[in-house]
Amino acid sequence: MFLVRRCFAPCFTIKKSNCISLECGSKLIAGYTAFIHFVAIFYCTELLRGGRSDDVASPFFQMDKSIKTFATFGIIYCFCFIIFAFLLYLGIKKEIRFLYLFWIICTAIELLAAFFIGAFLIYRYRYFSYALFSLCALWVYGVYHFYLWWVIISQYYYLKVFQEPTFLVLYS
Repeated sequence: MFLVRRCFAPCFTIKKSNCISLECGSKLIAGYTAFIHFVAIFYCTELLRGGRSDDVASPFFQMDKSIKTFATFGIIYCFCFIIFAFLLYLGIKKEIRFLYLFWIICTAIELLAAFFIGAFLIYRYRYFSYALFSLCALWVYGVYHFYLWWVIISQYYYLKVFQEPTFLVLYS
C-alpha cells in the first residue's frame, strides 16, 4: 500500500523541501476542513434567508422547492463535520485511531459527491461552457481533498503499525 511519509505543505513551512511531519500536517488538515465547513454554514444560512443559488458549481444549483430542506441538511452536516474535525484533532494529539474514522468516512462521501456532481453537470449541461469550468473546479477540489484524505489515511496506518503489540517468544 502506498502511504505518504511527509505532508507537502508549502504554505506552512519555509524549508527547502516544503514538507512537514504527518502529525503536524494532519492537525493542519483538521483545522482547514473545519474552517471550510464553517464557511459553508454561512452559505447555507444565506440560502435559507432567500439568497441566490444560481451558480453552476453550487450543489444547490437549480433547486427551488427543496432548497430549504437541503440547506438545513447542509447546516446540520457542516456542524457534525466540524465536530468530527475536532475529534480528528484530538485523535491525532492523543493517538487514538478510532477518532479518525468519522472524519475519514465523511470526507470520502464528500469526495464522491464532488466527483459525481461534476460528472452530472457535464452530462446535463454539456452545451453550457460554464459547466466545463465547474467540472474542472470541482475535480481540482476533489483531487486536492483526496490528497488531504490520503495524508490522514497514512497517519492512521502509521499509528496502527506503531501501536501493534509485538510478542517475543522466549521459550519454544
